[in-house]
This record gives sequence, structure tokens and C-alpha cells, in this order.
Amino acid sequence: MRRAQDDSEESVRVGNVVTVTDQWLLSLTSEQKNFYKTLRAMSGRQWSDGLPFDRLHGLFASRQVDCIVAEAPVEPADTIASVHKVRFEMVMFARTGEALLRDDSVTVGYLATLPRMKLPLAQDVEWYGLRTIKQGIDLIGAGRIDVLIAHASLFEDDASIARLPFPPVHVIELALVCHDTPTNRDFITAFDARLRSVRDDSGNTGTAISTNRVDVS
Repeated sequence: MRRAQDDSEESVRVGNVVTVTDQWLLSLTSEQKNFYKTLRAMSGRQWSDGLPFDRLHGLFASRQVDCIVAEAPVEPADTIASVHKVRFEMVMFARTGEALLRDDSVTVGYLATLPRMKLPLAQDVEWYGLRTIKQGIDLIGAGRIDVLIAHASLFEDDASIARLPFPPVHVIELALVCHDTPTNRDFITAFDARLRSVRDDSGNTGTAISTNRVDVS
């Protein structure tokens, strides 16, 4: 294993479902952004993202990755998790002013790396698996999908896309979850300490909800 520079003696392999890009980070709340930026900045880690949900957990179960960003606890039982967690509310978006109930079916875009979610829609749902959230933004803007499932803060500054008036379809609280080894314990301890320092310096902001509306009646 490659030797780390400071946070741990061995390289820690970290896996994540979402592909973390600078553009994606810009769409997050401060709290969410701090979590991912701090994790990516940690030395002594190998970062693998954009992994399908089932594959990510399979790699973790077979110890091909040391840590994953996931809900805790994670099987097997001999795992440890960071004190600091990050919360995401996954909601449905559509084009502002769209009358969705005029159609018998709706096309719903979602990250293909995530499991499909139960939706409060009466229509038939045609699922569209997305490679990235950026692809979903482009498709809903062009009218090629009717609904996009994404984190609640994604379209805060875009009046053309509105949150549907339903509760979140999924709420998830993620932690850095690792196999319980001395190296991983050191890594999580260093991550928590660094993130605590970042949060103390910057403070937290909540997730704003767009006031744009979509006609679903």
C-alpha cells in the first residue's frame, strides 16, 4: 500500500456513490459541501466515486474498499463510523408551471447508481437512469424527462425548475463508514477532527426550499 503523508500510515480506500465534481459541490448546502471537501482533502486516502449502490456495498463487504460514504451501521457488524454525518433530502423537481397530471405517465430521472424510490405519483412511472446529476439537469431543462429526483438545494437559483409540493421521497443521513482496523480508526478520528475544525470556522446553513410551484392538480 502507498504510504500516506500525515493522517494515517497506510492508504485508505474510500468509495462513494455520487461522482463528486466541483460543479456538484456548488449545488450543496455548506454543511454538505464541507463534508465532501474535507473528505477529499484528507491525505492517506484513495478516492473512488461514481460506484453503483450495490457494487459499492459489495466492494465494502469483500474488503476491496476500506471505507464508504453510507448510512450507518453497515454490514458486517465490525464497522465504525464518523461522528459527523451529512443529511440529504431527495425531492422531486419539474419544470415550473408544468401540469404533470395531464399525462398518463411521467418520465422520472434518477441517478442510476441509486436504488429506485417509492414515489407519491398516481401516473405510471418510466424510470430514466442518469449517469450524473448534470445529465439530469440538461434533460429536464430540454423537456426530455418530466421529473428529476435530486437533493433539495440543487435548483435554488433556477426559477425555471421547481420542487414538486410533496415531502422528500427519501431522506438519508450519511457517514464515513469503515472496517474496524487501527488504520481506519486513525483515519476516521482525523476526519472528524478536521471537519469539526471546518464547521467551527464556517458554521452551518440549512437547506433552502424553492418557492416556485408546479401544477400537479
